[in-house]
Amino acid sequence: MLKKYWSIVLFTVGMFFLAALVNILLEIVSGVAHIPEVYGSYIQYIIIMILYVYINRKWVHQEIHFKSKVPWKEQIPGLIFIVGDIIYLFSTNSDFEMYVTGIGYSIGSAVTEEYFIRGIVLIALLHLAKDKGVWGTLLAIFISSVLFGAMHIITMLANQLGWGEIITAFSMGMVYAALYIATGTILWPMFIHLVQDLVVYLLPHSNFTMPTIWYFVVCLSITLIILIPYFRREDNQVFYS
Repeated sequence: MLKKYWSIVLFTVGMFFLAALVNILLEIVSGVAHIPEVYGSYIQYIIIMILYVYINRKWVHQEIHFKSKVPWKEQIPGLIFIVGDIIYLFSTNSDFEMYVTGIGYSIGSAVTEEYFIRGIVLIALLHLAKDKGVWGTLLAIFISSVLFGAMHIITMLANQLGWGEIITAFSMGMVYAALYIATGTILWPMFIHLVQDLVVYLLPHSNFTMPTIWYFVVCLSITLIILIPYFRREDNQVFYS
C-alpha cells in the first residue's frame, strides 16, 4: 500500500484527520455525558490505537518491531541519551502526584504516535530509501519528522502556541526516529516520547529551559550521534529488511 512517497504522505494526512475526528466526537460526547477530561483522554487514545492497529493489519501490513535484534554495543549511544533524559525528567522538582497525573496524559500520545509515525510511516520511508545509503536514511528521518511536526499543528492552534511547538516536535521526531533505527525496537522511542511529554507537562516546575533554535541543534546532534553505529555497519544489515 505505501509504495510511493506521495502515498505515504496522503496516508499520514488521512490518518491525521481520522484522529482529529475521533478527538472532536469524543469532546462532544464527553461534554454531553460529563466525562472527566482525563478519562476522555484515555478513551480517545484507546480508540485511536485500535484504529491504527486495525488499519495496519488490514491494509498496510507493516511489521512493528518490539524485540530488538541489534547488538547491545551498537545501541550504547541511544541508551546514554535515554539515561540522560530520565535524569533531566527528575530535575523538574515536581511532587509524586504530578508525575502520576502527567504519565496518565503522556502515555497515550507516546504509544499511538510512535506506533503510527515511527512504526508504520518511518519504516515505509526507509524501505523506499534503502538503496540511497546514509542519505536515504536521513531523508526518511527528515520526512517522517516533518509529518510528525505537522501533526502538532492542531495542538499549536488549540493552545495558542507559537511555531516553536512545530519545530520542537520536528526536532524530537528526529531523535525518536534515530532511536528506533539504532535500537531496532519501538519500545525505546515510545518510552522516551512518554518522558518528553511528561517533561513538557511538568515544565513550569523545571529549572532549565532552552531556546527553540538551540533545541533543534541539540536534537540534530543527538540524532547523528545515536546513528553512528548504524552508519558504520559494514554488512549494511537493517532490522526492518
